[in-house]
Formats: sequence, structure tokens, C-alpha cells
Amino acid sequence: MITIKQINNLFLILSIAIGVSSCYKNVKGCLDPFSRNYTANADEECDDCCTYPEVKVKMTYSLGDEGYRSTRLATNNINSFFVINAGFYLHQVEFQTKDASISVTEEIELVNQDGSKSRQKDDFVKISPSDGTNFSLGTHQSRDSIQSVRFTLGLPVDFNQLDSAEISEASELSQVNNVLYDKSKGYLSAYMDILYDTKALDTVRYQVPIGDLLQTKMLDTIFLLEYGDELSLNLNVDFLEWTKGINFANDGSDTALVKSIFVQNIPNSLSLD
Repeated sequence: MITIKQINNLFLILSIAIGVSSCYKNVKGCLDPFSRNYTANADEECDDCCTYPEVKVKMTYSLGDEGYRSTRLATNNINSFFVINAGFYLHQVEFQTKDASISVTEEIELVNQDGSKSRQKDDFVKISPSDGTNFSLGTHQSRDSIQSVRFTLGLPVDFNQLDSAEISEASELSQVNNVLYDKSKGYLSAYMDILYDTKALDTVRYQVPIGDLLQTKMLDTIFLLEYGDELSLNLNVDFLEWTKGINFANDGSDTALVKSIFVQNIPNSLSLD
């Protein structure tokens, strides 16, 4: 027989249970395990709150065996000179796995002067010491074992047909205040400012237009990309390698010759750091 005391205890337990359940609030959070803020104990998806890990290029700059400085006198075993500044375009960064490739999720719509449109991965970046060492390309949503990385130096020649009015000034392709854009030549794949005549103190700018340099480079690298991990391409560029074989004292004024040698040397100047 159930006693009055037992009935009272039962009512007390039910009251506590109801009270606890009525106080519980559903937890909102990001339920995407590829995100940086994945909330495993969330009851329901939040509204556009997921943030994703970045894809970055992290650069070091060198002059042979020494770190790059614009005030450091360099020598290519032919001449001595100063590399005042240099830069190049890089895009189509893809980390290769056994069965697929990982790249940024963001895209950009490109509009040509004739009105035609195309969509591409928006990972264009201008690399230069004057712009720093860390460059964000976008974000990714991946987890896998990385075996190699490939990227493309320069830009396609048909980019000179882009409608500049349709390019955001925030874009790396903006022609506004862009050292890798020349009004007469269009986009440049690369440039270098050299001071080799220390008496005249005149800096010479050598430019490599797009179309002259468009090369895909692949480098082996092995690491495991976990959920929410930043994906980084750690590169070193040796600016002294660009000048290999150039006699600036004799041929420095021949910009076409210097450019052609740059085209051969620049791909060899890049290595994983």
C-alpha cells in the first residue's frame, strides 16, 4: 500500500523534474565540424555564426643565404647592387591530397570589357616585402592528409581585358594604386627595383608583363590537416636568384634582356620555408 508520505515524495520529485526542464534553454551553436567554432553540445544551428579557418601564404624573403633588406648590398658573382623592392602575383593555391585538392571556398566574378563574365577562386595575392609577410587568401572547409601544394605565378594574359570599373578597390586585382599594374603594359606578373649604379643613384624598375610569366609550380609537403586547422603555404623567395646571370653594369639598360632572364629565374627562386 502506498502511504501518504510516499505520494508526497513522488509529487516533490515530479515538481523538481518539471522545474528543471522548464529552466533548460536550447543551446545554439555552429554544428559544422569543419568550422573553427564547432559547438558539439549545441541543440540547434545558429544563424550564420560559423567561422572557418583561413588559407594563408606566409613569406620569408632572402638574398642568397642572408635575409632580405633593401639596404643590404647583394652580389650575384658578377655585380653588386641593391634590391630596393620586388613583387609578384600568385594564385590558384591548391593543397593536394591523395584523391582531391583543397583550396579557398570564396569566389570572385570577373567581368570583361565586352560584358562577358566568369567565376574563379578568389585567391589572387600580390606578394612583396613592402606588403608584409602574412597574406590571407580566404577560408577552407576541409580535413585530410596533405601530400603536396601547387600554385601559379603570374596572371593569365586575358586579364588585361577585365573591366576595371567592375573590380572592387578591395580586390587584389584592383588597378588602383597597384604596383603590379602599368597603364601602358597592363597587369604585371612580377617586377623588381634595382639600384646598380651607386654613383647616379638611379633605381631601375624591371617589369614582367602577364603572359611572359605564367607558370604552375608544385612542391612536396606532408602534414595532417585536422578539423578547424589553418592552412598555410610557407614560402621563401630568394630575390638574388632572380638576378642570376645578369651583368647589370653592361646590360642593365637592356630591360627586355633582364626581363627574359627574370622569367627563367623567378620560378626557381621559390621554395617551401
